[in-house]
Amino acid sequence: MGKWSNRIPWLIGVVYWMLMIINGRFHLWDFHVYYGAAADWLSGGAVYGKSYGLSSGFYKYSLTALIPFVPFTFLPYFWASSLYYFGLLFLMVKFIRKWAKWLKNSNSHWSVTAVFWMVLIYFGDHLERELFLGNINFLLLSLLMWFWYQIQFAKWKWAGWILAFVCLVKPHFIIALPLIVLLKQWDLFKHYCIALCSLFLLPAILCGPFDFFELNQAWLKTMADHNAALCESPNTLYGIFYPLIHQWISEPKMGYVISVLLFVGILVLLLWNVWRKRSNANLSILFFLVFALVPSLTHTDTEHFLFSMPLFLFILLSIEKSEKVGVIYLALFLAMIPFLFNSPDLIGKKWSLRMDEGGLGWANLILIAVFFIRVLQGILKNKTYIRLDS
Repeated sequence: MGKWSNRIPWLIGVVYWMLMIINGRFHLWDFHVYYGAAADWLSGGAVYGKSYGLSSGFYKYSLTALIPFVPFTFLPYFWASSLYYFGLLFLMVKFIRKWAKWLKNSNSHWSVTAVFWMVLIYFGDHLERELFLGNINFLLLSLLMWFWYQIQFAKWKWAGWILAFVCLVKPHFIIALPLIVLLKQWDLFKHYCIALCSLFLLPAILCGPFDFFELNQAWLKTMADHNAALCESPNTLYGIFYPLIHQWISEPKMGYVISVLLFVGILVLLLWNVWRKRSNANLSILFFLVFALVPSLTHTDTEHFLFSMPLFLFILLSIEKSEKVGVIYLALFLAMIPFLFNSPDLIGKKWSLRMDEGGLGWANLILIAVFFIRVLQGILKNKTYIRLDS
C-alpha cells in the first residue's frame, strides 16, 4: 500500500491537469499573477496596482518574492504553469508523508500512510484549490516546516534565512518573532534579522535604488489596501467574536479591538500555562500554533487554512495506541466539516459559502484548542512528542 499511497495522488493530479486543459480551465490564476509581475519587473513595467487576470489578481508581495518566478518567464505560459503545477503536486505528495514521519513516534496509534490519507481527505478541498489556482501557500508551508526542522538541530542560520524569506513573501509570519524571543533563541533571531535585511535589499541590485524605493512604496500601499477589509473577513477573530458582543458594543471598531484583546488574553494565559508546566516537552511545536494563527488574524483567502495542517498532523500522531480520546476525535470531526465540505462541487454554492463565511474560522479555533489540550497533556505526563533523527 505504501507505493500506491504515493502513486494514486500522482495519478489523480495528472488526470486533474488533463481535465482542466480539456475543459479550458487550466489558467492557474494566482501563478498568472506571479508570472506576469515577474515579466513586467524584468521589462521595467508596473508591478503593483495592475490586474493580471481576475478582479483580485493584483501582485501583493515583496520584490524579493518575485525572484524565484523570474526563471519561469523564459518559458511560454502553458509550459511554465504546467511546470509549476507539477512542482506543487510533487511537494504535496512528497512532503506531507515526510512531515508525518517527522512527527510520528514508536507508540503512535496511526501509521504514516493512514495519516497521509487522512490529511489528503481533511485538506483535500484546499489542496485542490491550491493546484487549481497555482497558489504559493503550500510552497510557503513547506518552507515553514523546513524552518521548524532546522530548529530541531540548532541550525539557526538556515532557519533564520528561511523564515526571513517567508516573511518577505507574507509579512503575517512576523508573528513568529515573539515565540522566538520567548524560547530565547537569540542565534535564530540574529540570523533572521541579517537575512531579512539582505533579502529585502537584494532586488535593489537588479532594478537600481530609485526604482527599488518607488516599487516598495507601491508594495506598502498595496498591502494596506488589501487589509483594509480585515474587519469584514468572516473567518478572522474579528468576524467570529464581534457578532457575539455587538449587542453590548455599538462601535464596530471598538468591538473588533475588544474581540482580539479577549482572544489574545486567552492565548497568553494558555501559553503561560504551557511555559509554567513545561518539562522535557519540545516547545518548538508551538510554532505550529503560530502558522495556524495566520488565517485567523489576517484578511486572506480560504486556502490559507492549509497552514493549520501541522496542527492536524501533530494531534493525530500524538495519539498513542493505548489512549481513549473520543472527545478529541469528535472535535476533529466537527472541524472537518467546514474543511472537507468547503467546496461548491460537493455541496453546492450556497452551503459552500456558509462554510467559507465563518465555518472555517470556527474549525480552525477547534484545531487550536485541541492542540493546546494535547500539548498540556503531554507536559503533565512528562512526554516528549518529537524525536527526530538528523
